[in-house]
Amino acid sequence: MNIFEIELERMQKRVKKLEESLATDPDPRKLKTNKLLYELDIDARKAQLEAYREGKPFTGAGGMSGGLLAQAMGFVPGDGIMMAVTNIPQGEALKYFDEVRAKGMVADCCDMSVMVYSQMDHVERPRGRVAIIAQKPCTVQGLASLYRTYTGYAIASDETAYFHLDIPFEESEAALEHVTNQLRDYIELCEKLVPGVKYDEDKLAELQHYDDEAHGYYKEIYEMLKHRPCPLAGRDAFWQTVPNVPGIFPNPAKGVEYAKARRDEVAERIEKGIAAVPGEKARVMWTVTRPFFMDNFEVLEKWGIIVPVFYAGPTHLNVPMPENRYWGNRELSPLEREAAAMSNHLWSGTGAKWVDPMIWIARDLGVQGIVNYCQRGATCTLGLKKLVEDRAEKELGIPVLQLEGAQYDSTYASEATITAKLDEYAELVLSQLDEY
Repeated sequence: MNIFEIELERMQKRVKKLEESLATDPDPRKLKTNKLLYELDIDARKAQLEAYREGKPFTGAGGMSGGLLAQAMGFVPGDGIMMAVTNIPQGEALKYFDEVRAKGMVADCCDMSVMVYSQMDHVERPRGRVAIIAQKPCTVQGLASLYRTYTGYAIASDETAYFHLDIPFEESEAALEHVTNQLRDYIELCEKLVPGVKYDEDKLAELQHYDDEAHGYYKEIYEMLKHRPCPLAGRDAFWQTVPNVPGIFPNPAKGVEYAKARRDEVAERIEKGIAAVPGEKARVMWTVTRPFFMDNFEVLEKWGIIVPVFYAGPTHLNVPMPENRYWGNRELSPLEREAAAMSNHLWSGTGAKWVDPMIWIARDLGVQGIVNYCQRGATCTLGLKKLVEDRAEKELGIPVLQLEGAQYDSTYASEATITAKLDEYAELVLSQLDEY
């Protein structure tokens, strides 16, 4: 089987399980509209499978580094649109790590990078013709390609051409022009190397319009998170950051429909007084990523602590923070908008660029703590541990848990270890509450 058939089968089983749950014993902590979210991913897998069978051109370009642009050129996104590797059973995931270590290769870097290509080498997969890699953003395909290069874990027949995009740390008109010019070079390279690929600016503008619509709904949901009790539980808050780019799906209008349906369901929960966590006592922010081999949010929820917001790279798209418009009030071209999005991304830039919005959101939502998930190998955030802690404690007076772990490799930090640390932290948060 090829990778898309495998993922399609997994997602179809997930939808069937959810339908059975909704019909018999729905979980009040989870949104019913999650079914629409999974269906979006199924549509993506079907489109990728069809394209794979027809021999259409794939590229490695996710929402963080050129997904819309790739679509506007006629490419098919070849990487996991919804990070489908999160569906891999834990037993299978550990086999990949054992395999990598048995070959004497590094397995202690970003484990998402290990997982993506370890899995891919066991199945049929498309060969990307040109992959765009932004140097600053934490894109899986970028980390994974570097991982393969430096560990010798490469496929000799992989003829992908990698275009490395340099994003300056400073944000200015000159920096925006620099990134925009590189995107023009990228387009020129793709049109030269891949038959049938042609940049369509009108198509890019259309995809951006869909994204703008969806972002409006997600920002409305964010404002609803201030309601007590919170209508959104941790697992759904985690996925709040994922489907925020409808333009990378085969049917972007359906992505907007999902955003609206999600907004409506959250509003209905508030109207009916439905609490995601009954007896809510406190709320904390969760950052970076999470251990996929356990329900970390459920551990906090048993203490009456809810996670209303997950803070990661795309978070700023869904939060009505003061907009960073260093280009002033002039209207940007569609290509400039892509360059600005890449430059403004929270994964991209200095430590202050990551921490400043985190503090703003924590203050705006009135959280009582921050769980800073220190993912092994995530160099873009591991170096910010002290900055996150100092700013949170000094400016907000709230405690930070520096929780070390991985996404798949439970041998690094087990479920029991993580649970014990979360329990201890929950007691600390609750002990410091004057009133809620």
